[in-house]
Amino acid sequence: MLRGKIGMSRLRTAHARATVRLPRDHGQLRLLEGSYPYIRQFAPKVLEAVRFKGGTEAKPLIEALGILREQLPTTNVQPGPCLAGSATAADRD
Repeated sequence: MLRGKIGMSRLRTAHARATVRLPRDHGQLRLLEGSYPYIRQFAPKVLEAVRFKGGTEAKPLIEALGILREQLPTTNVQPGPCLAGSATAADRD
């Protein structure tokens, strides 16, 4: 139906002009993924030092933090290769 009324050339032109949208999190998850070894270095100490509290709506998040606290190693984790030198998030992509 669209091909007949609009035509493939107009559809291709419209698609070529479309802007690339960022994910809903604006790329923060991808940045976090690349920094995971670095985060693992500090997360156990942060989770040990900070106690999180919240209302009913925050219960799933508080439970997830408890699971994370149990799963992260308590030994010293060295930063991964993504921190070698002064690489930025753009350098790692």
